[in-house]
Amino acid sequence: MKKLMCLGLTIGMAVFTSTFAVQIQKATHTVELEDAAGDVNDSGDSPGKDVVKVILDTDGENLNIAVVLAKEAKFYLEGHMAGDVIDVILDTDNDQATGGKPFFYDKPGFEYQIQVGACIEYENGGIACSGALRDVKAVNFFSTYALHRFTEGSNTEQVSESFNWKARGRDIQGDRIEVSVPYAQMGLQAGQPIRLAVKERADSTFKKEYLPEVLLTIK
Repeated sequence: MKKLMCLGLTIGMAVFTSTFAVQIQKATHTVELEDAAGDVNDSGDSPGKDVVKVILDTDGENLNIAVVLAKEAKFYLEGHMAGDVIDVILDTDNDQATGGKPFFYDKPGFEYQIQVGACIEYENGGIACSGALRDVKAVNFFSTYALHRFTEGSNTEQVSESFNWKARGRDIQGDRIEVSVPYAQMGLQAGQPIRLAVKERADSTFKKEYLPEVLLTIK
């Protein structure tokens, strides 16, 4: 009886190890991640910004992030609220023993968080990167990002530097929101592997589930 129980335990552990292993995707220079459509919560009368794909590409100097929405960005922004669409957490030295632990993630070792968002420009010159200006016509939409550094050994975040708080990205065309974050702002060197994970900010789950981790060797 004891031998049978031990055998069952060994098999169970082997299955768990195999399942965990497939969660770590390896990629070189670029990776595309897909997210299910229709898995978001609306915020009041504003539709949740529904992400269906995230493309992370490196060019030797920048981490370029493209977020593809289920509908054109204008649908989510015009007459509604600006705000963040995804978080990207980065273990820039690929070492879980250093860095901090995100609040909604079960693994430690992350140095940075990038928040990618969408902003609204109004005809009166006003800009909203969170929330909205009421009763003013929107004339343009543009991307933005904020870079945060995790406090060592903590699950809290702090802005790493004020120079890139809500840095302006590009005008938004169609369903794509794009930003470029320089390697220099994150202490990255060409050719190094970084561990990262992505989550949708309007995810309908309380914990805002992350997509499977990626070990990305940057260009």
